[in-house]
Amino acid sequence: MPLGGAIGAEPKESATRLVVLLPMAQLREGVEVDTRVAGYVTKPVRQSQLYNCLATVLKIEAPVDSGTQTLHVKPQTPLNARILVVEDNVVNQILLLRLLEKLNCRIDVAANGLEAIEALKCLPYDLVLMDCQMPEMDGFAATRAIRDYEKQVISGAVSPSLNSSFTRARSKGGRMPIVALTANVMHGDKEHCLEAGMDDYIAKPVRSELLYEVIERWIGLNQPVA
Repeated sequence: MPLGGAIGAEPKESATRLVVLLPMAQLREGVEVDTRVAGYVTKPVRQSQLYNCLATVLKIEAPVDSGTQTLHVKPQTPLNARILVVEDNVVNQILLLRLLEKLNCRIDVAANGLEAIEALKCLPYDLVLMDCQMPEMDGFAATRAIRDYEKQVISGAVSPSLNSSFTRARSKGGRMPIVALTANVMHGDKEHCLEAGMDDYIAKPVRSELLYEVIERWIGLNQPVA
């Protein structure tokens, strides 16, 4: 990237961190990003994506609560949980991975709902963090499919593998906790998530302390299948 090289060549600007805006088509085709580039955001740019990218680049763990004061995370007990992150945006994936690793969680990532369902059939997760807006299959459709499959497992209509999340949930007498991740904070959005079968709701940009509280609340808790 010529501009990145030109900025890096200036002594006064050598420490400047660069964030690149890329069209989604260009990202899918593959693009060689200059080593001076600290991060990138796909266009069209969403506010949450831009914030999360900047938070990652600047190593910010929590958003600014007021105009001048930053929230600080209190010491937390390691969660020691295995979590499936279902998120299609690479920058958001990286941010969530960093936050969860600090909580001593083991993390796998699925890029859409279809990948999430297959992962749950193969591996035992304690909780799912589910983005709502994704290609192929969005978070709402994926959650409904997961709940339908759980009902079939409970009734004995299907027999999942012994190592699957569905077997793990059945052994606890409950269901897989699914927490929605969404940039939408309009009235009724939380109800929409719960109606789809999700158990809780976290608005983006994700705050570390809130993420911890929600995961701690749901891990190990048995929820009866509706």
